[in-house]
Amino acid sequence: MEGAVANLLAAYREYFCAVAQRYLGSTTDEALVSRERLASRLARSNLEASLERLAAEPSTDANKVETVLSMIASSRRFVHAIMALEAVETKNTTTAGSPELQRFVADVQTTLLGLEHVLQGQKTSSAEMPGLRNDFRVLLKADDQYFHSKAMEAVEGDTIVNSLNTLRDQVLRWREQQHARS
Repeated sequence: MEGAVANLLAAYREYFCAVAQRYLGSTTDEALVSRERLASRLARSNLEASLERLAAEPSTDANKVETVLSMIASSRRFVHAIMALEAVETKNTTTAGSPELQRFVADVQTTLLGLEHVLQGQKTSSAEMPGLRNDFRVLLKADDQYFHSKAMEAVEGDTIVNSLNTLRDQVLRWREQQHARS
């Protein structure tokens, strides 16, 4: 199950990266964005199918299923925010995103990668993860004209922070529960 959740987070990280390029001033490869969106849907479907099979096993702990369902819900909020950012008409192909925006995007990617590593058995603590809330506060105060050109980006940025912080807590708690049972 950990592998399926890690695969989902990897797919969401790649999708986020593809969408974020338009906010960072890079030329957006719409075919790449589309491929990454489809890959993330496939990863989600695979996780949901794995969870259904796990739940059908008579010896499966109901708490384990509920924990994975909670992780899916948090990751869904995250991907819906990415989809909303993708849907925004963007014309920022010449101006690089501010250093604050670049840091926020990099730290979102670092957080997702860190969660993947936790699910793959590497030891990582909450303290080692980037401070997304602080990054977002700094970004909101920054003079990033493109990011602030539409209020939706601020709302979706907040959703990204909330969903990833919740997901981080869920994944770390999952790991603790798995180690306690071992």
